[in-house]
Amino acid sequence: MKGLNILLWKTHTKLPRQYDEYRHQYKTITPSQAKRLSKKLPVIPVWSDEVKIYVMQSLLYQKFTPENELGRQLMGTGDAILIEGNTWGDVFWGKCDGVGKNILGLILTNRRNTLKCGV
Repeated sequence: MKGLNILLWKTHTKLPRQYDEYRHQYKTITPSQAKRLSKKLPVIPVWSDEVKIYVMQSLLYQKFTPENELGRQLMGTGDAILIEGNTWGDVFWGKCDGVGKNILGLILTNRRNTLKCGV
């Protein structure tokens, strides 16, 4: 987690001022509202696909643990193929109409496998 904190700090120091203006709003809105609001912000150049995957994996490893219900539910999926299906065209994190990289599904599958090993 230390590496993630350093990455986020380095990224934050390069953010345009408008990010600070929006930050407080994200604490009180729904996920769909957050997504709409994020469309108003410029893309952060240092957030390559590799960085996005690293951040998502780090967060999901904290979210799905052997001790919590989400971790148990994830392990309960057995050996099923996990696909983040969507209708809004996200072909990076999921699949839309059967097309996409399904990175979220792959990360969750990897997390499930590590949970089975007790990690």
